[in-house]
Amino acid sequence: QVLIPPPPFLSSSFSLPLFSLIAAMSAEKQEVAHVKPATRGDTIRLYTKAAHIGYKRGMRTHYPNTSLLQLEGVRDKAAARYYLGKRVAYIYRARSEKGAAKRVMWGKITRTHGNSGVVRANFRHNLPPKSLGATLRVMMYPSKI
Repeated sequence: QVLIPPPPFLSSSFSLPLFSLIAAMSAEKQEVAHVKPATRGDTIRLYTKAAHIGYKRGMRTHYPNTSLLQLEGVRDKAAARYYLGKRVAYIYRARSEKGAAKRVMWGKITRTHGNSGVVRANFRHNLPPKSLGATLRVMMYPSKI
């Protein structure tokens, strides 16, 4: 039988068997794992986040008309296929006469890129290099479900 010192949440000076320590820790986790129910004022996000990681490129040339996006929570090609055809919005702030206004550049996810959940997207106007690393919004429409 393996004896280990007691965890700090138990106030005793003796060693506990391993199985009783695991039981005590799982009981503590059950008390903590409480999910707050949704209330009326909570907002629901109707898009998923993506990062602009670069442009489609070859060894010597790059193609700024096709942007590469890494979608949040997508790590394989099968999961990335769900997003094909979805609309993408790059929201940025631009100076205007009335201060800083928000503007949007729209695009569409066209195909997957590789096996790690990266997708290609074409925008009406090419994304600027300033958007590299920026967060984009992938809208949940048009839906194929």
